[in-house]
Amino acid sequence: DQAVTQLQQQQIADDKRAPVYSTMSFFTITIIAIALPLWGMVVDHVGINISLIYLGLLTSIITFLGFIFYRKSLRKINKDISI
Repeated sequence: DQAVTQLQQQQIADDKRAPVYSTMSFFTITIIAIALPLWGMVVDHVGINISLIYLGLLTSIITFLGFIFYRKSLRKINKDISI
């Protein structure tokens, strides 16, 4: 988290930093507000053990997709640098 904050401070202009952080906070809170009741419904319907398996699978899928997009962006950056 500290490394991400440092990168954001380097990349975002001073006059735009507060609105960016505010928007990020808004989206984070909104996602949490939507996800927690859904998580509760899943736990109520299938039990905690199966819910944790679902959560682990979802996390694995999101992580895998994140790595794919990250690799594609690195390739693009390396391609742009070499030209």
